[in-house]
This record gives sequence, C-alpha cells and structure tokens, in this order.
Amino acid sequence: MTAAFAVVAVLLLGGLALAADLRLVSGAGKPLSPTWQRWAQASLVPTVSGRVTVRLSGCPALPRAAGCVYNRRPRVMYLKRGVTDIRSVFLHELGHLYDLRVMNNRDRGRFRRIFDQPRRRAWWTGKIPLAEQFAEAYSFCARYRRIVSIASFSSYRYRPSRAQHAAVCELIRDAARDRAPSAPPANAPAVTNPDPAPPPQPPPGPGTVPNGSGPPPRPSPTPAPRPTATPAPGPGAPAPPPPPVPVPTPPPLPPGP
Repeated sequence: MTAAFAVVAVLLLGGLALAADLRLVSGAGKPLSPTWQRWAQASLVPTVSGRVTVRLSGCPALPRAAGCVYNRRPRVMYLKRGVTDIRSVFLHELGHLYDLRVMNNRDRGRFRRIFDQPRRRAWWTGKIPLAEQFAEAYSFCARYRRIVSIASFSSYRYRPSRAQHAAVCELIRDAARDRAPSAPPANAPAVTNPDPAPPPQPPPGPGTVPNGSGPPPRPSPTPAPRPTATPAPGPGAPAPPPPPVPVPTPPPLPPGP
C-alpha cells in the first residue's frame, strides 16, 4: 500500500484487531456522533485511513437505496437515514471504499480464487457483481470472527462457507499489510449498485457466531384473564325476575275417623 493509505495496526485481546486512523464527518464537515466512530473502531478488519464523509441524505437519484458509493468519490459514502440495521450498511459501504483505496487487482484475483470464480470474470459485471459480494464480505468480516452460515442475513447472494469467510477476512488483512500499490478496479461504474436494506442481523459481538437463523422471536406474554362485569340494566330495560320464594311444605293431615 502507499503511505497515504497506510493502516495502523494494534493488538487487542490477544488477537489481531486492526484499526485505522479513520475520521468520520458529516456532509457539513462536522464529526459524526460517537456511535459511528465506535462502529468503525470496533471493526475486526482494517479500514481505510483519513477522512471519510458520511452523507445521511440518501443516494442521489437512487431514493430507494439504503446506501451507495460513487467511485470517483472514494472518500464519501451515502446512507439512507432510518434504515434498519444501518451498521451493516455502513460497513458494506466502507467495504466499497476499502476496495477503491486499498485493494489491487492481485487482491481481487485472490477473492475470485477463494470462490472458484474464473479469472476472466470482471469485477463489476453480471447481475450480482463480485464487487458487491466483496463489500458484503467486508461487512461480515468487520463484525464476526467466525460464522456457521449467513444465508439468512446477507445480501447479493453472498453465501460463504466457514473456511471461505476466514479466507476472505485474512485477504482483507493482508491487503492492508502488503506493499503493493493500491489500484481501483477497472471499468467500475459511476456508482455502486443501489444497495438494499439488509435482513435483520444477528447481534454483533466477539462471542456471536451467525448460524443461519434469525434472532429468536420474543415470546409474547399471555395476558391474564380479566373478570367480566355484569352490566347494570339501562333505562327502560325490563327488570330481571325476582328469585323464587321457597314455599313451606304443609304438615300432613290427621288420620280420618
């Protein structure tokens, strides 16, 4: 990598956790809320360095997109405010920036080999471009050290095995460590695909291992039965009949003459 794209590595909890000198600002140039910076700093893989603008105005001309990146603006991402699980979308777009600013064609060739894709397959062609699957891979590598299955959580039909997930995460780390110059992908479109809102995500955390099933539904408490009050008769309503009055049994008659 060039010095401008150098990534600062730190050791955390006995494992390799890489954090970059990344500064997130709003479209007005002001620092974003600390939550965004914590998400970036908590990434389990390297991030781009320097200043990145996060515009929460949605994608220009793509109102339905949850997020996007313009390839000629490799320091800007667009996100749609109010999207559910926006952290995963944020990390997906950060993966696009990492692709543009840190990766090179050798790294992309390694990604193809991990998924047995032909060498001639272009990075940005096809109904589901490899570039979008890489950005999705980056999002999951940033949050989870290990997986079982992410089929229920991922977009762009990204379905890695456990070994493939580990291999891609290592590729992302290696791309930050090697000295080969970065190079953006050839024939990239002006803007990334209009990324959809993700499915509900498993909770991030060092002990979470996505296993292909969504978060368990919360049991609904069974409401306690309420006594039903007998309504008072309204005006003009017939009064209920009085209870029967017991009739005493007459004594037996005396015997006849």
